[in-house]
Amino acid sequence: MMKAKKLADILLPAAGNFRLLISCLILLTVFFAYGMGKLTIENDIMFMLPDSNREKTLFMDTQETFGSTTGIVISIASEKGILDPLLPEKLRTAGNRILKSNQTIPARLIGKKLDISLHQALVLTTFLQNLAAIEGNDFIPHPGLFADTYEMEENLRESIPFDLYSSIEAEDIRRIAGILSEGAALNPDFGKELMAIIHKPTDNRRFNRGIWVDQISSIMESDTVWPEFSFFDIIDIFFENKGFSDTTSGRRLASLMLEKGLTRPESIKDFFMTYEEKGPDTGIQPDFFRKIREHSIKNPLFITEFHHAMADTPKQIRTGAIFNPATDSPALLRERLQGWSLFEETLYSTDEKASLLFVRTVPNLNKDNKALLLGEVSKILEDVFKDTAFTYHMAGEPVVDNEIGTLMIQDITWLFPVVTLVVMASLFIMFRNLQGVLYPMLTVLLSLVWCFGLMGYAGVPVSLVSSALPVLLVAVGTAYAIHLTHAFQQGREENPEPKILARRVLNLTGGGVLMAGLTTMAGFASLAVNRIVPLRDFGIFISLGIAFALILALLLIPAFMLLSRRTAMTEKMSLPIRSNTMLTTISLFSCRKPKIVTTLYLGVFLLSIAGALLLRVEMNNITFFKKDAPIRMADTFINDHFAGTSGLSLILAGENPGDALNPEIVALMEKLSRHLVENHPEIGKIVSPADFIKKMNQAFFDNDPARYRLPQISDLAGEKSPEALHAQYEAYMDNYQRRDTRSLIDPSRKKAALGIQMKTACSTVVRQVTRSAVDFLQGPGGQILRDKNMTFQVTGPGTLYLEANQLIVKGQIGSIIISFFLVFLVVARMMKSFIYGFFSLIPLAFTITVTFGIMGFAGIALDVATAITACVAIGIGIDYGIHYLVHYRDSRKQGQSHREAILHTAQGTGKAIFFNATAVTAGFLVLLASAFIPLINLGILISITMICSALAAMTLLPAALTLAESRLRKTHGTDRKNKNAFSEKPSHTTPNQGEKYHAS
Repeated sequence: MMKAKKLADILLPAAGNFRLLISCLILLTVFFAYGMGKLTIENDIMFMLPDSNREKTLFMDTQETFGSTTGIVISIASEKGILDPLLPEKLRTAGNRILKSNQTIPARLIGKKLDISLHQALVLTTFLQNLAAIEGNDFIPHPGLFADTYEMEENLRESIPFDLYSSIEAEDIRRIAGILSEGAALNPDFGKELMAIIHKPTDNRRFNRGIWVDQISSIMESDTVWPEFSFFDIIDIFFENKGFSDTTSGRRLASLMLEKGLTRPESIKDFFMTYEEKGPDTGIQPDFFRKIREHSIKNPLFITEFHHAMADTPKQIRTGAIFNPATDSPALLRERLQGWSLFEETLYSTDEKASLLFVRTVPNLNKDNKALLLGEVSKILEDVFKDTAFTYHMAGEPVVDNEIGTLMIQDITWLFPVVTLVVMASLFIMFRNLQGVLYPMLTVLLSLVWCFGLMGYAGVPVSLVSSALPVLLVAVGTAYAIHLTHAFQQGREENPEPKILARRVLNLTGGGVLMAGLTTMAGFASLAVNRIVPLRDFGIFISLGIAFALILALLLIPAFMLLSRRTAMTEKMSLPIRSNTMLTTISLFSCRKPKIVTTLYLGVFLLSIAGALLLRVEMNNITFFKKDAPIRMADTFINDHFAGTSGLSLILAGENPGDALNPEIVALMEKLSRHLVENHPEIGKIVSPADFIKKMNQAFFDNDPARYRLPQISDLAGEKSPEALHAQYEAYMDNYQRRDTRSLIDPSRKKAALGIQMKTACSTVVRQVTRSAVDFLQGPGGQILRDKNMTFQVTGPGTLYLEANQLIVKGQIGSIIISFFLVFLVVARMMKSFIYGFFSLIPLAFTITVTFGIMGFAGIALDVATAITACVAIGIGIDYGIHYLVHYRDSRKQGQSHREAILHTAQGTGKAIFFNATAVTAGFLVLLASAFIPLINLGILISITMICSALAAMTLLPAALTLAESRLRKTHGTDRKNKNAFSEKPSHTTPNQGEKYHAS
């Protein structure tokens, strides 16, 4: 029992030296405040998973092989849609400027460092990049390189980008050379610092790619394949013989029909009879087509002869851009888009009112560089589409992550001050003096600065989870100061000497506060074993924050009390709050009717278990936003009109080159794609090598729609064998440009990828699609894979969120088990009683179960933000329970009966519990104004947690203690001789007297 007495002996010497204490605290606070300036923000899925995670490694490896599957998705809509004559120009301009971001991004960084214009920075950036290409990435320019301004000007002139020749003046070159010369003269590391910008790592593996944009996909940037006439002599002669002088319209008509695959007499006739002149501009003169229709009606052989002319005209296969505004008509654009189902909902919407521009980033681009690219793209789009009838929406992983970061800053900036004010107002209403407000808030605010400062120095970024840390620290940290402040106020009724009072409060209430703090730290520290990085970091630093708040409360509040004069304390801090009859009534009822109370709680507990069974785990960043948030609306628009903003990749891998294009494997891809699309309406599109082979096969047969299928052995003109068919498949793929097929096939053709685009990133749907694919390939349908010794894997952003789901569930289970064990161990050790250790878990278990039950019934998903709710429940639940048990046991040791001890505890520590629960609940309800749905849910859940914890401590514990009173009597009897362990004043025989010095 001597350890509890030593607490005052340890703390009072430090608290008594007020000036030294405050000086040390000020220095520490300034030190940690500086560290806050080093904080960064991270919130993408790559940050959530540890580097050693298998799914994360697979995803990154796959991106290296097949290119990035993520990027910025931009929809451009107008009333005229894809036929708007301004659209091609706008798309091309936007695409070219976005590609040029690979130069403008580093140029802006260099321009900011040297205070030069963007054009000047582009010249210097080009020079430095050329230098690195020649000398190697490790090259560091010697200061002498920049000393000779004349030679430097020559080098810079040779580095002027082609499109800037007319913009760069001689004065620009002289200014750049002068700045380089001056910078090198003043700073020996000047060249090294410039090259550091050029070579700064850009991806998640700390590599420098040198570029940010890998590829642009749009109507103007994407390729297709089509047959075209090599020359038109035969067709020209046909029309001239029929009396047509407009051979240009004749050529356009023949080309249009070849694009449509209308080369058979019956299809030609149907086209002539149904053609509408009011359709898109085809470049065919109306008079010409009317004459064609007249000839086809008057002369039955006209169509047959036209068919022969087209068939006899030599043709070639062309792979190239979908649309060339200089030569192609809008009708041809529509025809080429509609001619390949691959383009529908990937390049244009089904209603043709919107088109898509997809900015594919380089593989594994890190968050900071995604933000740089997004900023550049946003500027370009705003400039290109201003003052036009076009509207655009942006979505995709970089956009969502950036928006989360922006709104996180907004939330922290204004929500935390509001929460602080609400908690302060609540404290003032309850304490009715400034000391009762300032002391708790001061300890929390200082601990918050220390905590975030330490995060900055440690290089730990702020995530969505840790953005709630300030509010949570207010919730947990104020409890310690509230209990101590309340104890000091109650103890002053007899006006003891400040030092005596401080010693008594520290030895009793301070012991409970210390125990509560240690167990709360243990509860949160259990998150350190969680493999979700933000949760792990949160657990570590909230534990440190609590440690800071605990130490500050135990030092500062006694220090302030010792500083105050005795008369001033009596006048200004007399106890303003009278005994709360409601608390005593509830506690006495629980004492008199313990079986009724425990039965009611048992019923709620069982009902909560039923609700907890309904709990679902969901990781979907877009659902973090409210439905009316611009980013959520943009994502919804794109998912409604296009194939989706989320995706998976299914990788088939063989052992030998060419295995991925084996006809049987390609056929399996087509069957699997059809199976998944038929069973999962959330899938917008599946793209595989099979689609490219089918399109090329169709092109080789005059775009006949019936030939849009995989070639069979019977289709071969020469050797009819599996090997020949395999060679045909590889030849078909060779006809495409590598940039068009990189995302589907690796250079050795050992591996192929199926790109699954989905209209939702919902983890449940991703799990279902993944499971369906795995079951299909592991079943009879995938037998050919096993026969060919090929393997398969599923990866993509969706699988990363699935992995996060599993780690969250495992982490929750592990954290709860570890928390219970540590809490039990700490309480049992410090109270020297296994029975009290068990009782401390009762409100804990009840609160956690009720929280999960409410989440299940309310449909609130367990995600990376709400996952901390259980830890908060542990931290707060154990806090209230420990304070109650410490003061109950102390009252029993004073010789009070069980009923007197219950009443005494309710009138004393029960008030502090009520104060803290009310203040923090009010503060957490402010989170209802957050921009994030998970934080709104967190505010609701923790408010419920506070209420449940307080109620369980004030009602369930008295009932449980009453039922176990006979067993506890032996413990109290054994310790009776040490009844002054937590107090230096002789015990009192009545609850009212004991309350003055031992209740808090």
